[in-house]
Amino acid sequence: MKKIFFFLLISLTFLIADEVSDLEKLRIGIGKYFIAQQLTQKDIAQLKSIPTNVKGTLKFADGDLNLVVRKRDNRIIIIYQRFMDSTRDKLQKTISQLIIDFGEPTVISHEKIIYWAFNKKRIITQDEFQQFKDRLTKSGASGNKKVALKDFLKQQQKVQDKDVKLNAIATVKLNSDKNIYAKDSEKVNFYFILTAVNLIQKL
Repeated sequence: MKKIFFFLLISLTFLIADEVSDLEKLRIGIGKYFIAQQLTQKDIAQLKSIPTNVKGTLKFADGDLNLVVRKRDNRIIIIYQRFMDSTRDKLQKTISQLIIDFGEPTVISHEKIIYWAFNKKRIITQDEFQQFKDRLTKSGASGNKKVALKDFLKQQQKVQDKDVKLNAIATVKLNSDKNIYAKDSEKVNFYFILTAVNLIQKL
């Protein structure tokens, strides 16, 4: 029994290490910060600490950029920034920079939300996401073809058929309160958020 327990413990340790390694290789980040990056005490000393009530996490700010860190090993699990009462020009420049950084989006939803989803090797393409939606609908996991990516990511955990899963381990999301294609001069509130999906699920 002790040998079995030891084997399972070692296997779990390597599995967790692989998950972190996969995220580190993708280098999904903003500026000098990347998902799964392990902050040093020197790094943390230069950041502003922000109170958080989420168990197992710490929160910091570097200017307007916010970092949520896994407490037990100081690895970044979320990077986000909010833009309040901003301009259309700033929104479009932010979208353009995200496309430069991460490539063509995986999906655009309701003309307000843009998602980039990544498996352990690369970005998940629009075609792959559409095929995933079609297979998931046929499997009976969802009867609604308009379900957003975040909901599909939750549903994929419940699906047993490995051929149906996206196997997304990280996402980037931009969310605007106004139509991203509009050309008016109205003020807009928006944010982007980078998330280590698999690390958050194991907090």
